[in-house]
Amino acid sequence: MATIQFNGYNTGLNQLRDRSWKITLTTQELPSETVAKLAEYSGQHVKILMTDENVSNDMIMAFEAMEVQAETGSKTPSKRMRDRIFIWWKTLKDQGMTDALFDTFYLNRIENVIEWIQEKIDAIKIDDNPTERDHE
Repeated sequence: MATIQFNGYNTGLNQLRDRSWKITLTTQELPSETVAKLAEYSGQHVKILMTDENVSNDMIMAFEAMEVQAETGSKTPSKRMRDRIFIWWKTLKDQGMTDALFDTFYLNRIENVIEWIQEKIDAIKIDDNPTERDHE
């Protein structure tokens, strides 16, 4: 599909329940061809460039080089992990069992996972190298 460009205003920004964002744009009157192209993009995963400056050739080249990373219908493992940690945090918060901000809670839980994985790696290294164990 073709690239479309138009001027407009960012008239709304709302966070959705899944922690994604809804952006509302308002334009002046648009040519019918532009509206038709916008309609073609409805429901599709697209790239968006938003700036309050004139768009330079370098910006256009960098933007065009970006690949559209379409949603596959399922979340990445890291997004799924973050969602589960959010539900865990929200449940604890609702029950008055934590007063931590989500970002702090998330970082602490991820550090715990990293430490757990490191312990597993260290255990493998020790098992694979009996001479290290003899020198400890």
